[in-house]
Amino acid sequence: MKINITEEQKKKLFIPRKLSGEDSRWADWNKDQPLKGGVRINQYDINTGKKEGYWEKYRKNGQLEAKGLYKNGLRNGIWEEYYPNGLKFGG
Repeated sequence: MKINITEEQKKKLFIPRKLSGEDSRWADWNKDQPLKGGVRINQYDINTGKKEGYWEKYRKNGQLEAKGLYKNGLRNGIWEEYYPNGLKFGG
């Protein structure tokens, strides 16, 4: 599955840093992240700036590379990784 990001969303991408406030650029950026099944993915904790929750990583060609959970900025649990041909690694 390929996630499409608009040019406007690309302009908002930046290296995560701690910013607070509901009307901050950080909060706006998090709200604009892709949805999958109605749930936002690839989120950062607004207080710590660390990766949190469900994440998917895609290659430049749009193919899924890896997916799994982050907790407090670290990979958490079992991650699924995929070869460039789309086959699941180890499976």
